Amino acid sequence: MTRSEVIKEMARRRPSMFATEIEKIVDIINDAMNGFISSGRRIELRTFGIFAVKNLAPKVASSPRGGKISLPARTSVKFKPGKSLLAKVNG
Repeated sequence: MTRSEVIKEMARRRPSMFATEIEKIVDIINDAMNGFISSGRRIELRTFGIFAVKNLAPKVASSPRGGKISLPARTSVKFKPGKSLLAKVNG
């Protein structure tokens, strides 16, 4: 689902709101989530899932062309789906 699809779906569910208001709400939520994640904090949305920052250690990996390459330490964002979301996905 893209950002514009989120806005259209919210507008369909809340016809009393203007699309520009919904767009501002989506932007506020996006900015808040980005701020939390970039500062190393986790986001827990009950029934949906958890977004968390994970620090990955440097490692040596195999190259498809043969040989080894070294990968530096880096930070990644992980998502763990909630029980409710998993139940819906798995039918």
